[in-house]
Amino acid sequence: MVATVPSETEFIDIDLEKREILLGSSSYSQFLGVVGEHYATTVYFRVPRYYDGVDLFRMSCAVEYINPLG
Repeated sequence: MVATVPSETEFIDIDLEKREILLGSSSYSQFLGVVGEHYATTVYFRVPRYYDGVDLFRMSCAVEYINPLG
């Protein structure tokens, strides 16, 4: 599957070594959240192509989170 990503899209980097989402100085720097209808916003994450000797090109990435209600 090939996806077209708009050129003005902001990516959120993921440190696979530390298993951390790096918000840095992005517009998501204070928090990462989606408000309203759950299909209304797309958040793009970026991971390195290679990790621990494995080519992640055809792999999927899962982002686990805890919502305010636990």
